[in-house]
Amino acid sequence: MKNVLFSVFALAINVSAYSQLSWSSQNSAFTAVSTGINPLAVVDNNTVWALGYDGSASGANFQTFSKTTNAGTTWTSGSINVGNANYLISDLTAVSGTTAWVTATPTAGGNGGGVWKTTNSGTTWTKQTTASFSSNASFANTVHFWDENNGVAMGDPTGTLFEIYTTTNGGTTWTKLTSASVAPATSGEYGYVHLKEVAGDNVWFGTSTGRIFKSANKGVTWTVVSTPLSDFGGLAESGKIAIKDANTAWILSDLGTVYSTTNGGTSWSTISTITQSSDITFVPGTTSTLIAVGNGTGSSISTNGGTSWTTIESSNSIVSVAALNASTIFGGGFNTSSTSGGAYKLLGSLAVNDVTNQRKNSFRIFPNPTKGEVNIKTDKKIKSTSVLDLSGKIVSRGDSGKVDLSSFTKGTYLLQVEFADGTTSTEKIIKN
Repeated sequence: MKNVLFSVFALAINVSAYSQLSWSSQNSAFTAVSTGINPLAVVDNNTVWALGYDGSASGANFQTFSKTTNAGTTWTSGSINVGNANYLISDLTAVSGTTAWVTATPTAGGNGGGVWKTTNSGTTWTKQTTASFSSNASFANTVHFWDENNGVAMGDPTGTLFEIYTTTNGGTTWTKLTSASVAPATSGEYGYVHLKEVAGDNVWFGTSTGRIFKSANKGVTWTVVSTPLSDFGGLAESGKIAIKDANTAWILSDLGTVYSTTNGGTSWSTISTITQSSDITFVPGTTSTLIAVGNGTGSSISTNGGTSWTTIESSNSIVSVAALNASTIFGGGFNTSSTSGGAYKLLGSLAVNDVTNQRKNSFRIFPNPTKGEVNIKTDKKIKSTSVLDLSGKIVSRGDSGKVDLSSFTKGTYLLQVEFADGTTSTEKIIKN
C-alpha cells in the first residue's frame, strides 16, 4: 500500500486499582530524535522487538529496529539492511530474541520487495526469495510468524487477488495462494503496512475499502467481511483492529468510535466513543479487557469489551500498543533524544475479575501469605518464574517449583510463572 499507517504489567487487585495504572517510559535506543515505534512484536515476558519510523515532519525513510530481552530495562537498536536504502520496511514479526522477519518494498511498489529474515538478533538480514513479490503491482504489507516454522506474508493485489504467501519451514520456501484459497479483491482495493491482528491461529487485515480479510488457519485460506468503515487507512477515514478469537473483535476508528462483533464480522455494533484513536489491543488471558492509546491523548482501559472505558492518563503520545498477557503490555511512542523515551511499559493492576481463570491447569501457590518459601503446584512444565514488586520491577528469577521470599521485605508481590507451552499465570503473594 502506498500510505504508511501511522505493556503492561498487571493483574489483580480490584477495579479501583485502575487509578494505579501508569506507563513507565523507557529509552528505545533509537539515535534519531522523534523516531516512532509501530509495530511492536512482543515475543515473551522479556523479549520485545520494535520497528522504527520517522515521526518528525521530514518524512525520512528509516530502516531500523530496537529490541529488549529484559522486559524493557534496556533496549538495543540496529539497522535493517535489505540491500536498498530506499526500500520501505513495512512490517516486523519475531519469535525469539534472535529470530525475526520483516517485509520490505520499493516505496512506489513493484518488483524487488519481499521478506527478509534474521537469525542473529538483527545483525544481518537475508531475503527469502520464494516470497517473490515480483509483479509491477507488488507491495509487501505485512508478515507474521506463529513460531519458527509457520508464517504468512501479505501484499497488495497483483490482479484479482491479494498477493499472499504461506510457509511451514521458517520461510525457506513460501507458497503463493491462489483463488482456491483467497477471496477476490474488489477493483482498486489494497492493504496497509503492518495493519494486521493475530489471535491464536486467526489473522485479520483491513483494506482500503473498509473490508477485513481473515483466516482461521494461519493464513492457509481467507474469507472477507464488510465493516462500518469505508477505509482502514485513508485520509478521510481509518481504523485499527483488535481480535480475541475467530468470532470476537473490535475496530477503533480515527474518530475514536469503537465497534464490536461477536460473529466474526458478519455484523458490527457501535458500542462507545473514546478520546484515543491511534491503536487498540485485546489483552490475552482476560475475558474482555482492551487497551486503547492515542498520539497526545493518552490511554484508556475497558474490562467489559469496550462498552465503557476508564482513563489511564491523558497526555502521553503512544501510537502503538501490544499485549502478550495481563502482565506484559508495551506501547510505542516517540523518543525525545537518543537516550530518552520512545517505548512504554504499563505498570499497575488490572481487574482480577476479568483475568481468565487459568486454574484449569491446577495451578496454585502455597502458603500465601508466606514468611519465606512458596510452593508452585501445576500440571504444566515450568519454564521460568519471576517475582515482581508492584512497580513492575523484577526482583527475583528462577525456574523451579519453589520461590524463596525469606529475604524480601514485608509487602505485596506478584509471582509470574511462564510455562513451557508459552502460557503464563500470575498470582499475588503477600510476604509477612
